Amino acid sequence: MCTDLSFDSTGTVDSVDFIPSTIGGGITLLAPLVGFDSDNIVSARMVTAKGDIVTISEDENKELLYAIKGAGQFLGLVKSLTVKIHPLSILGTPGGTVWSATLVFDVSKAAEVAEAATQVKQNTARPYCLAGVLPAPPTLDPIIITVIIQLGSEADAEEAFKPLLDLGPMAVPARNEIPFGGVNEAFQVFESKGGLKIWLAVGLISMEQFKPEDMTRLVEQRARVTRKYPSTKPTGSVIEFTT
Repeated sequence: MCTDLSFDSTGTVDSVDFIPSTIGGGITLLAPLVGFDSDNIVSARMVTAKGDIVTISEDENKELLYAIKGAGQFLGLVKSLTVKIHPLSILGTPGGTVWSATLVFDVSKAAEVAEAATQVKQNTARPYCLAGVLPAPPTLDPIIITVIIQLGSEADAEEAFKPLLDLGPMAVPARNEIPFGGVNEAFQVFESKGGLKIWLAVGLISMEQFKPEDMTRLVEQRARVTRKYPSTKPTGSVIEFTT
């Protein structure tokens, strides 16, 4: 949610509900500035397994406040959350804007894109990059799509994302400064509306576990799977590079 003066920390796609995302940890664009979504929980109202409604805060059931910041879905039914709000000024731009772009690459550059995204993550503090092997309509053949967002100005973004921009994407569908309240629109390319989706996520302890050639392996693995099971062509894989 974003107002003229302040906002709270939310997830990166509008198709994920606020409470489940937040109590599950909540990866957010704002992590370099305010921490994960769960770090911003002030209090909660929860229905326990016994059917009791309890308030969780620093003053009541304090032991549960730590627990719901990442594992809340295992403790009961969370009915409501109170979270911190932050001034738009922390974004470092006059109007509370951020810079966003979508870059499209051929799959032959999978490892190069992964290497560049890794450099961005390791060398700068306020960028966000989501890179994926996704199907391109109408053939559903794979391409590499990256969504990059800078919590700052266009000049900051040009410097932060230089490794990716220098690779020469074959298409740039979007590249502009936008109000922070509309930032999630950039991720609609990764969403498919309607029906039940199976979403599997793997977390890495450190970036040393990830190698650029792993992105190429995702391309190759997708090719093997879609040859054997053609109905899987609409699926894809994405990697979040965040700080």
